[in-house]
Amino acid sequence: MSVHVFYEDSRTPGGDFTLHDLVLACVADRIERNRWDLKALVLCKPMKGNANVLKACINDVRRMKHAHIAAVLDGDELARLLNVPGSCCKREARAAFGAIATDPRLELFVLDHNIETLVETLGQLKPDLPMMSEALEMDRNARDRVFANAAAADPGLRAQLRGKIPSFDRLARKIEGWLGALQVT
Repeated sequence: MSVHVFYEDSRTPGGDFTLHDLVLACVADRIERNRWDLKALVLCKPMKGNANVLKACINDVRRMKHAHIAAVLDGDELARLLNVPGSCCKREARAAFGAIATDPRLELFVLDHNIETLVETLGQLKPDLPMMSEALEMDRNARDRVFANAAAADPGLRAQLRGKIPSFDRLARKIEGWLGALQVT
């Protein structure tokens, strides 16, 4: 059994999905495993948009054989997607999500604002990461480089990132727990 993560983002052509690599590096730091070993246990599927993640959660999850499934969505578009007030809190959004995506193996993770918030925070923590200035200007290839560099960087940087973005930390902690329950830590 394994863990599967749907991301609202898309993979750059011909590349790895470096946001997932960063998540796995954060998990590996805490459970003292090699992040490359975790790739076989924690699978990812970039979905090119929040709406596509929601569709997969409603239509595809029940056929999946994974023990645990995560849906990672941008917080800045979630209210519109779920047809809840823009001022709603994450708890209300999770309730609305749970009402339509009912598989008990599925859990929603709402990133604070959006994926670009991770880039901005990494820029504050380590402005000299290669390609940072380009990534901050919304260059997707540069953003992927920044995520790859952060995944390969000192674990202290990732610990700081987790400390600054609680929603990102929550995703990594949940995956850690799922892997522990699967007895792979």
